[in-house]
Amino acid sequence: MKTSVKVIVFALFSALLMAQTVSAYDVVVAGEDYPVDFFLAQTYTSKEGILLIGVSKKGFTQPIASELLGYAQQGYTEAVIIGGIEAVPESVERSLIAMNYSVIRIWDWNRYGTAARLAVTLWEESETVIIAEGDIQGAVMPAARIAIDYGSPVLLTERGGLSESAEQAIKKLGARRIVVVGDLSDEAMKKLDSLGGVEQTKLTQSPLVETGGKSSFLVGLIAGGLIIFLITSLWGAEIIRKKENEIPYDILQDDERRIVELVESQGGRMKQQDVDEMTGFSRPKVSRLISELVERGILSKRKSGKTNILELIKKMN
Repeated sequence: MKTSVKVIVFALFSALLMAQTVSAYDVVVAGEDYPVDFFLAQTYTSKEGILLIGVSKKGFTQPIASELLGYAQQGYTEAVIIGGIEAVPESVERSLIAMNYSVIRIWDWNRYGTAARLAVTLWEESETVIIAEGDIQGAVMPAARIAIDYGSPVLLTERGGLSESAEQAIKKLGARRIVVVGDLSDEAMKKLDSLGGVEQTKLTQSPLVETGGKSSFLVGLIAGGLIIFLITSLWGAEIIRKKENEIPYDILQDDERRIVELVESQGGRMKQQDVDEMTGFSRPKVSRLISELVERGILSKRKSGKTNILELIKKMN
């Protein structure tokens, strides 16, 4: 009896562990100032049960950088960036690579192309797709909510028509059910109908209610995967705590690194006016760089007479 229980427990643990490792990626990064990209990314992270991180044009904050470093040290090193460099700056990609992440960036010249590339790259195939008009405010978020319920990608189309990128993505995904959120022109609906069965819907009932035991099983696997993730995270908690006050130099831009190294060489404390003189940077440039380092929690700054006293509050490695 005890042996049977052990076998069952081991089988369940193995199944849950497999559910955790199904996803090809461990973390997705999207621009928090670009809600369309963020909502599109969330449809994938919700399906896969992985983390989604919003980032500003300034790059990662120090706490997020520390968490990502700890995450990578636990073996989660596959990252996806959604959006172009105007949404997620190149410094973010460089920071991830410096932390030993393998990074791919999915983007196109407009939101329609980005949605299509994201769907084809991350889903590869999907029986169902969600279609919404990408140029109407308030259309993408409801579409993303429905997509999360179906576990399907969102494709965006232009007002009144069907974008070429959406049409091509539907064909590549092999979709046979097309859920339209909002109104499209008759011509667009006919085109969609020729590609697959069309459903026009509003956000009402979750399709998970209709699919019964299969969806409950999938939800159970996802929940189990999250439990395993929490357990493995606790195992590595001590390592993460040790790294909380350490930042790799590689996440800094060249000019930022020069200032941090200078402060460190002065025993971790120096006057701001000396930074101007010793780096040869202009006073406005030094002021801007220091403000950014203070905001990221790497330096502290306090007024002292006509200058500021800078202190290094994070250990660099």
